[in-house]
Amino acid sequence: MNPPRIPPVNVEIDELNWFDIQRKINIINAQVNFLRRMLRDREEILQCNSPERTERAMRAFALTRRPEGDLLQAKSRVRFLLMALIGPGDFDRPRMQELLGIAERHLDLLHDEEHAYNEMMNRYLIQMEMDQMLHDEARHQANMLRGYITQLVGEVQRLQRTRQAIAA
Repeated sequence: MNPPRIPPVNVEIDELNWFDIQRKINIINAQVNFLRRMLRDREEILQCNSPERTERAMRAFALTRRPEGDLLQAKSRVRFLLMALIGPGDFDRPRMQELLGIAERHLDLLHDEEHAYNEMMNRYLIQMEMDQMLHDEARHQANMLRGYITQLVGEVQRLQRTRQAIAA
């Protein structure tokens, strides 16, 4: 996003002519209205792309995706496996192979879940960085626009005082 391009207000006028002053005031007021709309757009961007909102959403989503339940299941299955392995005289080979297969499948599922979780968190971090950059740029542009608006409003006030002095 580039800084806003604002055409200069170079209206050749005779500052002793009331109508020329009014014309320049109207031109500057139109430009001030345009800049205020641009400022409102930047402020909307600031509200929509708040890094704090993205971070809150990331944390809430991460809490719902935390593999704690899977870890508890894995621990209970490991306990079951250990109890089966050291059980009283039940060392037949097919049963041990079946239990080992269950444990390996569950471990693979846990690794897949951890990988998906890490990928999701990386995407969120990238999104947070992008939001922060957009937020900072929009804030900078909003501050520039406020400065332009202040300058133009000051010019309008100066011209209005000149016009009033001519009318008096």
